[in-house]
Amino acid sequence: MDVGRFDEVQQKKVMKLYLQQKYQNRKIDIIVTQSVSAAALLTEFYGFFPDVPKIYLEPGANFTVPESINTVTINAKLDYKQATQDAVNLINPKELIVILDTTNDMGRNFYQNLLPVIGNDFPHLRIEKWFDVPTETLINKINNAPSDAIVLFTPIFRKYKGKQLSPFQFVKLLTSDNQAPIFSYWHALLGSGIVGGYLLSGETIGNRIAESIIFFKESKSLKPIDDEKLSAHYYDWRQLKKFKIDPQRLPQGSMLSYYEPTYFEENKMLIYSAIIIILTLSSFLMFFLILNSKRVQLLKELDSEKLKLEFRVEQRTKELLTAKDEAEHLALVKSEFLANMSHEIRTPMNGVIGLTNILLESELPLKQRQYLDKIKYSSDQLLIVINDILDFSKIESGNTNLEEFPFSVNAVVDYIKTTFENQAQDKGIKFIVNVASNVPPDLVGDVVRINQVLLNLCSNAIKFTSHGKVSVCIHAEQILNDDESILIHFIVKDSGIGIAPQNVSHLFDAFTQEDSSTTRNFGGTGLGLTISRRLCKLMGGDIFVVSTQHLGSEFTASVKVKVNKKIVIADSFNSIQTSILDSKNSANHPSLIGLKVLVAEDNEINKLVITAMLEKKGVVIHLVDNGFECIQAHKSQQFDLILMDIHMPIMDGIEASKMIRNDSDKTIANIPIIALTANVMENDIAYYLSVGMNAHVAKPTKASELYRIIEQCLKSNSDYFDKTQ
Repeated sequence: MDVGRFDEVQQKKVMKLYLQQKYQNRKIDIIVTQSVSAAALLTEFYGFFPDVPKIYLEPGANFTVPESINTVTINAKLDYKQATQDAVNLINPKELIVILDTTNDMGRNFYQNLLPVIGNDFPHLRIEKWFDVPTETLINKINNAPSDAIVLFTPIFRKYKGKQLSPFQFVKLLTSDNQAPIFSYWHALLGSGIVGGYLLSGETIGNRIAESIIFFKESKSLKPIDDEKLSAHYYDWRQLKKFKIDPQRLPQGSMLSYYEPTYFEENKMLIYSAIIIILTLSSFLMFFLILNSKRVQLLKELDSEKLKLEFRVEQRTKELLTAKDEAEHLALVKSEFLANMSHEIRTPMNGVIGLTNILLESELPLKQRQYLDKIKYSSDQLLIVINDILDFSKIESGNTNLEEFPFSVNAVVDYIKTTFENQAQDKGIKFIVNVASNVPPDLVGDVVRINQVLLNLCSNAIKFTSHGKVSVCIHAEQILNDDESILIHFIVKDSGIGIAPQNVSHLFDAFTQEDSSTTRNFGGTGLGLTISRRLCKLMGGDIFVVSTQHLGSEFTASVKVKVNKKIVIADSFNSIQTSILDSKNSANHPSLIGLKVLVAEDNEINKLVITAMLEKKGVVIHLVDNGFECIQAHKSQQFDLILMDIHMPIMDGIEASKMIRNDSDKTIANIPIIALTANVMENDIAYYLSVGMNAHVAKPTKASELYRIIEQCLKSNSDYFDKTQ
């Protein structure tokens, strides 16, 4: 309430009405007042939140604290003596000029407290009292004040050129051309043109009030506020520079504001950097001059070695070219071997997986269906293992791709129990699986890779254990700062032959086993642990081993998985099945009923598998044994699509596809052709597409993938859609 410039009675009346209208029906936690008039208003306003704690700031010396437990006051005390003494010690003036208005309470308060201090403590100085001086006159007096004087400014509110000025604005007006430094007692005026001094800090007062409020929040009572030591030494660096005041003479602990560094201080790092660069370049120059003198000396020696080197390079080049040819030949042989092995292994796997799927679609007793579920699940796992082993260069370079699907840890337990319980029983050892209570049942990750790692670790444990037991313990570990994922530890412990200490460090090297007798006695390629460790690392974990020879080993495989909060895994000990609650239904394929497909395939089992897949969708199938018969059938009958095997007798799929594409009859030449083959190498697939085939489907064949590729090829074939519409 600015009663210094406005009528106090009217101010109280307006403020009381304002408070009633705005806050009457609101919840107020604490009320803070500032000034004598505001404190008086609140004590007179009896019905205004009488039970709310109140903090009275500067209520005046005559203020009587209301009878309330939660009420505190703070009267900021100005240390006039220290503030004035610090200013005098800093400047050593001959004259003190006091600017003061006695027309308001604030000015009269300064008059009552400041003037006795000046009169008693500074009798050796001339005292000028500029009280209630008009604005224009005061500006002229300030501009003409002697330089050996200091001005003590107390807060003054003035009107100048029709505009009401605050004390800060008024000081800026006074200091536009002053010759004598101006000091004050309030931190709020710092930056207006005063030099500074021992200033009462409003920020410190605010902090004390805030501490009391925080204390009230914690203990429901206001903390008494210490109204001592509310001042500190603050100075305006610009004014110190203007009046040539050495900052070293400031009182200890003084704080500088508006500091403007010198050119050197502002560019110190740049200058130092330039000096360092110059010195460095000079050092390099000297170094190069020395080197140049040695270079001339060495040139002759180099010339003498040149002929020798040229001869050696020529010989080495021939050796490298020979080695390059051998390496390229070996790479070609390796590629052909991998392609052939891939084809030869995938072809019978296609029969195993395909026929299993056919049986699963028929009416079967529950137990037989459960067995087939295990066969299918194991076949899928085996297929992935085969893929990684056949393309070992991919695993070796870390290019194995991981998948993320929902799975149940109980399904993992079921899988390893089903796989190893009978095997352990046949050896006369126990096989135990324990799952800790902190392992969530519903997870998201690459369960196929997890099973592959466990398959290898459990297989090794049983293989190297002739008595006792093999146990698998599964527990979870929280990951710091990651609420969505956990670390699953699979601890496979056996009571087998153990590992010699000198062999542990090489245990995870490729094609390495403990010693040659291990291969003779137990078999194996030595790739299993290598692949398992790399898979664990790809899944954010690792494998560690602790082993004692003749007592057993303990392998700990860790993988990072996500906690599945959106699905429910429905599983039992004899089934592996997941149900996704909030996912969409599988995409519905367009109807293939009546589609005429020509299948070129020489393998009888593969014919049976592909026929079952397509007839399930109502496709009309015509089977031929080789590429030659495929061309003849295509010319004699009308088909919508060809599924073409690659390796066939008489004429393979490549040659047949070329002849079809080169046919003069566009109806024959433009039929969609899909390569249906066990060849999955990238260069093979690229070659099939280059000779005119539209797409590629790998064996073993997934029905859903086959339907999708067929649909894709038919969509791109406008003739088919024109015919079906």
